[in-house]
Amino acid sequence: MQYIEYTTILAVIFISGCSDIKIEKQCFEPIHYQANKLFQSSEIRVEPIWFGHPRNDYLKDHNVEGHLSPFGGFEKISASSQLTLTGNIYKITPNIGERYIGRNSEYLLFEVTVDAKKYVISDQIPEHILLPLRCFFN
Repeated sequence: MQYIEYTTILAVIFISGCSDIKIEKQCFEPIHYQANKLFQSSEIRVEPIWFGHPRNDYLKDHNVEGHLSPFGGFEKISASSQLTLTGNIYKITPNIGERYIGRNSEYLLFEVTVDAKKYVISDQIPEHILLPLRCFFN
Protein backbone atom coordinates (compact mmCIF):
# COMPACT_ATOMS: atom_id res chain seq x y z
CA MET A 1 0.00 0.00 0.00
CA GLN A 2 2.83 2.42 0.80
CA TYR A 3 4.28 1.87 -2.67
CA ILE A 4 1.06 3.14 -4.28
CA GLU A 5 0.93 6.17 -1.98
CA TYR A 6 4.56 7.10 -2.69
CA THR A 7 4.08 6.61 -6.41
CA THR A 8 0.96 8.78 -6.36
CA ILE A 9 2.72 11.54 -4.41
CA LEU A 10 5.69 11.50 -6.80
CA ALA A 11 3.37 11.60 -9.82
CA VAL A 12 1.50 14.61 -8.41
CA ILE A 13 4.78 16.43 -7.70
CA PHE A 14 6.04 15.62 -11.19
CA ILE A 15 2.84 16.83 -12.88
CA SER A 16 2.58 20.03 -10.84
CA GLY A 17 6.27 20.96 -10.95
CA CYS A 18 8.53 22.36 -13.62
CA SER A 19 6.61 25.51 -14.53
CA ASP A 20 8.74 28.57 -15.17
CA ILE A 21 8.43 32.30 -15.51
CA LYS A 22 11.20 34.69 -16.39
CA ILE A 23 11.47 38.26 -17.47
CA GLU A 24 13.18 39.56 -20.59
CA LYS A 25 13.96 43.23 -20.11
CA GLN A 26 14.01 45.84 -22.87
CA CYS A 27 12.78 43.67 -25.72
CA PHE A 28 11.67 46.87 -27.45
CA GLU A 29 11.62 50.60 -26.79
CA PRO A 30 8.71 51.81 -24.62
CA ILE A 31 5.60 52.66 -26.66
CA HIS A 32 2.66 54.82 -25.59
CA TYR A 33 -0.95 54.07 -26.52
CA GLN A 34 -4.36 55.31 -25.60
CA ALA A 35 -6.12 52.40 -23.85
CA ASN A 36 -9.04 52.13 -26.30
CA LYS A 37 -6.64 52.05 -29.28
CA LEU A 38 -4.74 49.08 -27.90
CA PHE A 39 -7.76 47.12 -26.67
CA GLN A 40 -10.37 48.39 -29.16
CA SER A 41 -12.92 48.31 -26.36
CA SER A 42 -14.65 50.97 -24.30
CA GLU A 43 -14.17 48.97 -21.09
CA ILE A 44 -10.77 47.92 -19.85
CA ARG A 45 -10.68 46.24 -16.47
CA VAL A 46 -8.07 45.12 -13.98
CA GLU A 47 -8.02 41.52 -12.85
CA PRO A 48 -5.93 41.65 -9.64
CA ILE A 49 -3.10 39.22 -9.09
CA TRP A 50 -3.66 37.12 -6.00
CA PHE A 51 -0.95 35.41 -3.95
CA GLY A 52 -0.80 31.65 -3.67
CA HIS A 53 0.51 30.53 -7.06
CA PRO A 54 4.25 30.75 -7.80
CA ARG A 55 3.54 32.53 -11.09
CA ASN A 56 1.44 35.17 -9.34
CA ASP A 57 3.98 35.50 -6.53
CA TYR A 58 6.68 36.17 -9.15
CA LEU A 59 4.57 38.91 -10.76
CA LYS A 60 3.77 40.43 -7.34
CA ASP A 61 7.49 40.38 -6.48
CA HIS A 62 8.01 42.50 -9.62
CA ASN A 63 5.30 44.97 -8.46
CA VAL A 64 2.71 43.91 -11.04
CA GLU A 65 -0.76 44.87 -9.79
CA GLY A 66 -2.87 42.81 -12.17
CA HIS A 67 -3.88 41.82 -15.70
CA LEU A 68 -5.56 44.33 -18.03
CA SER A 69 -8.38 42.91 -20.11
CA PRO A 70 -11.72 43.92 -21.63
CA PHE A 71 -13.21 40.93 -19.78
CA GLY A 72 -12.07 41.53 -16.19
CA GLY A 73 -14.58 42.12 -13.44
CA PHE A 74 -12.81 44.51 -11.12
CA GLU A 75 -11.42 48.05 -11.23
CA LYS A 76 -12.10 49.91 -14.47
CA ILE A 77 -9.42 51.75 -16.45
CA SER A 78 -10.55 54.75 -18.46
CA ALA A 79 -10.59 54.17 -22.22
CA SER A 80 -8.71 57.45 -22.62
CA SER A 81 -5.93 56.41 -20.19
CA GLN A 82 -2.38 56.50 -21.46
CA LEU A 83 -0.82 53.00 -21.51
CA THR A 84 2.92 52.52 -21.84
CA LEU A 85 4.27 49.21 -23.07
CA THR A 86 7.53 49.19 -21.11
CA GLY A 87 9.40 46.77 -23.36
CA ASN A 88 9.65 44.10 -20.65
CA ILE A 89 8.17 40.67 -21.38
CA TYR A 90 7.34 37.84 -18.98
CA LYS A 91 7.85 34.42 -20.57
CA ILE A 92 5.55 31.80 -19.04
CA THR A 93 6.18 28.07 -19.41
CA PRO A 94 3.35 25.92 -17.99
CA ASN A 95 4.04 22.85 -15.88
CA ILE A 96 3.51 19.35 -17.27
CA GLY A 97 -0.04 19.07 -15.93
CA GLU A 98 -1.06 22.45 -17.36
CA ARG A 99 0.56 21.63 -20.69
CA TYR A 100 -0.74 18.11 -21.31
CA ILE A 101 -3.90 17.90 -19.21
CA GLY A 102 -5.00 21.53 -19.41
CA ARG A 103 -3.71 22.04 -22.97
CA ASN A 104 -1.89 25.27 -22.07
CA SER A 105 1.13 26.32 -24.06
CA GLU A 106 3.94 28.78 -23.51
CA TYR A 107 2.85 32.39 -23.66
CA LEU A 108 4.09 35.94 -23.22
CA LEU A 109 2.83 38.69 -20.95
CA PHE A 110 3.71 42.26 -21.87
CA GLU A 111 4.39 44.75 -19.08
CA VAL A 112 2.29 47.92 -19.19
CA THR A 113 2.16 50.96 -16.95
CA VAL A 114 -0.93 53.09 -16.34
CA ASP A 115 -0.70 56.04 -13.96
CA ALA A 116 2.56 54.69 -12.45
CA LYS A 117 0.97 51.28 -11.74
CA LYS A 118 2.38 48.18 -13.39
CA TYR A 119 0.13 45.63 -15.13
CA VAL A 120 0.51 42.85 -17.69
CA ILE A 121 -1.42 42.14 -20.87
CA SER A 122 -1.41 39.12 -23.15
CA ASP A 123 -2.13 38.74 -26.83
CA GLN A 124 -2.67 42.47 -27.26
CA ILE A 125 0.69 43.39 -28.73
CA PRO A 126 0.50 45.45 -31.92
CA GLU A 127 1.85 43.70 -35.00
CA HIS A 128 4.34 46.40 -35.91
CA ILE A 129 6.53 45.75 -32.86
CA LEU A 130 9.46 43.59 -33.89
CA LEU A 131 10.74 41.47 -31.03
CA PRO A 132 14.34 40.23 -30.88
CA LEU A 133 14.72 36.44 -30.97
CA ARG A 134 15.73 36.37 -27.28
CA CYS A 135 12.23 37.60 -26.43
CA PHE A 136 10.62 34.46 -27.86
CA PHE A 137 10.83 30.90 -26.59
CA ASN A 138 13.88 28.93 -27.69
